[in-house]
Amino acid sequence: MLSARVAQVVLATAIVAGVTFGAAAQDDAAEQEAVWQELNRDGMLAAAEADWLGAEAAFRAALEALAESGGDGLPALDRVDDDDARVATVAGNLAVVLLQQDELDEARQLFERALGIRRGVFGSRDPAIAESLNNLAELERRTGKLDRARTLNEAALKLRREVLADGHPDIAESLNNLGVLLRDLGELEAAAALLGEAHGIRRERLGAGHPATLE
Repeated sequence: MLSARVAQVVLATAIVAGVTFGAAAQDDAAEQEAVWQELNRDGMLAAAEADWLGAEAAFRAALEALAESGGDGLPALDRVDDDDARVATVAGNLAVVLLQQDELDEARQLFERALGIRRGVFGSRDPAIAESLNNLAELERRTGKLDRARTLNEAALKLRREVLADGHPDIAESLNNLGVLLRDLGELEAAAALLGEAHGIRRERLGAGHPATLE
């Protein structure tokens, strides 16, 4: 079944390894790592229940946990470096939640920040890049910038086809999202082909009764 909001955004769980510290610093770093991860998980659990305000609070707290103390009252994102993929994970998740609440300007800034960090950390051929492209494309679709959304969706699909195994569910997600966009553009034959391919992957990999397959 197609709905007005069938294209999907993605919450990220990716965790990257940090550098090695001395013993005392390791203890501090481990505690900080545990805090942001727990808050990120709390945000994801709240989002799964469509508790957008609770999710937003958890993700903002996770960013605070990653930010350095002090900073003359600056926001957390102004106190973190752009070489930390953890920041991209939480910023991207917060952007997804803000998108659900139609807080589009801040969502756009966060999606673009996450994409920039991931490109700097991972290069141009990492699945995390495709996730950011996918999410930014959905924001553009919702704000009526369909040509821009199409470019981003096509880039996400191309990257996922290149770096993921055939039949990966993330490929189906990109097929689905591009298909929805082409539907919005009136290109119904092309949309049907993409949605049909997405359905075939999901039916095989996730099962006929899975919510994504039924969608």
